[in-house]
Amino acid sequence: MACVTDLVCSLTVPVWSESGVETQVVDAPAWADIDKAIRALDGHVRSEVYLHQDRDDAETYMAIAGGSRNRYLVFVCHDNKRYDEAVTPDAADKTVNLVTGGQTGEFRLRSLVTLNEALEAARVYHQSGQLAGGVVWRHR
Repeated sequence: MACVTDLVCSLTVPVWSESGVETQVVDAPAWADIDKAIRALDGHVRSEVYLHQDRDDAETYMAIAGGSRNRYLVFVCHDNKRYDEAVTPDAADKTVNLVTGGQTGEFRLRSLVTLNEALEAARVYHQSGQLAGGVVWRHR
């Protein structure tokens, strides 16, 4: 079911531990809830958040992951087939390790953005459901 009054129906925050993952869900989150969840990303126990616009559509969402060393992976998934990824086109052409989804992976620096860019992307998505104009996006 689509949200009636809010563009983001739910905020999902997985919290990882040695025994597994506990998922926290906030229905109809205010911007303060989303901002707090993104700022809490530490690249270890809290390594991703998801913003859903429709409770019944698990394939369309914004994901923000990482958090360690001011590096964030931000993308919007449309119907689990098309993606828009926030990028830093002028970053060095090298890879770095980043924890997302509780696992370490290698990511190109160009595919990562700063906390301020991640917050801007999430704020605009929360307010309008659109991609932030102040962030560079690559369609995949």
